[in-house]
Amino acid sequence: MNTRTHLSHEPDDVCPVSLTERETEVLRLVALGKSTPEIASGLNLSTYTVHNYVRNAREKLQAKTKLAAVMAAQRLGLL
Repeated sequence: MNTRTHLSHEPDDVCPVSLTERETEVLRLVALGKSTPEIASGLNLSTYTVHNYVRNAREKLQAKTKLAAVMAAQRLGLL
């Protein structure tokens, strides 16, 4: 009898979410505890642009906060 469920997270499963390279990079820096101004300065971006990358990642991951987005991305193997 097969006990796998539809929601199994086996290695051959395809991740339902795709982040851009920049969204991933920004979330990785958030996970390291960097502030928005630090991320913006380090990547030579405006703070507004960093906020947009975080917002887009949060929407794709259906996360209400930056922390929830980081946790979801880690759980999905995106970080």
